[in-house]
Amino acid sequence: VEGLFKLLVVSQPSVALFSDEGGLLIGGHALNSDNALKTMARWCKMWDGAPFDRVRGGDGSSILYGRRMCMHQLAQPDVMTTLLSDRMANGQGFLARCLVAWPDSTIGTRQTERFDRAEDRPEIQKLYARLKSLMETPPRQKSQESQKSQELEPLPLRLTSDAEQLAVAAHNEFETLMMRGAELEQLRDRASKGVENACRIAGVLTVIDHGLGAREITREHLERALVLVQWYLAEALRIRAAATIPQSVMDAELLSGWLADRGLRMFRTTPVLNGGPNPLRDKARLNDAIAELEAGGYIRANPEGVVVDGVKARRSWIVLHVV
Repeated sequence: VEGLFKLLVVSQPSVALFSDEGGLLIGGHALNSDNALKTMARWCKMWDGAPFDRVRGGDGSSILYGRRMCMHQLAQPDVMTTLLSDRMANGQGFLARCLVAWPDSTIGTRQTERFDRAEDRPEIQKLYARLKSLMETPPRQKSQESQKSQELEPLPLRLTSDAEQLAVAAHNEFETLMMRGAELEQLRDRASKGVENACRIAGVLTVIDHGLGAREITREHLERALVLVQWYLAEALRIRAAATIPQSVMDAELLSGWLADRGLRMFRTTPVLNGGPNPLRDKARLNDAIAELEAGGYIRANPEGVVVDGVKARRSWIVLHVV
């Protein structure tokens, strides 16, 4: 937060916190146990468009107006789970302000017939040209005569009357879905910001389609934005479940799937440790996974000495069901 304040004093008034290695941020100084609450609270205030104020014993008080920050972080699943399952990140409202996606892996299905460069694809070229034009346009700032040249002065981008009616209807729908027992009850923090996030997305879509000269958001753009917000809320439901599943349960599902793929009705630990999925070649993790399957009634331990794989096994199990 301190570094961000100093940067915004001297830099342009809008900054971006982008990284393709989010672990540097999630595991870094800004989000350690001493600074996490302060950092996330400040990010929330900046998302709201509030002034950036600071009071220091050495250099007194300062306040920055008209500053903006955007954030885009990419992280590996194990790293991101640390943040997504963090009680403070959820309780403070930081994650409710984020649009989080955790796409399923496509590894194993990415065959191609020819060498394809992303920059040669016409849709990528069109998007790049549009974004380049927007990025090269200086941001609207207050005049230098007022000595506030680093303060943004954005023009309003208003909803048309049709879009306003849609926003009201969407607000009421989200509100209904947050009732006790409804689909979004567990996502009240994120769903309560659904319409606001949709308006922000609609604003971005409007500017990409019509440039910085646009002055209103149409119903069509808001409809498209609401589709995206609904997708993000569905992702949040899926991710929340994934982020709270214990490692032993995920390993149990992995083991059960491996057994089912091979049609094994009985097994012992040695073949799994030697040739099973890589995460289960750790004896402790394998034992925890087996314990989960036993507790759930998916497998049952055999008596000592039962022949499995041509060996009288000291420990072995029969598969009753698969996950």
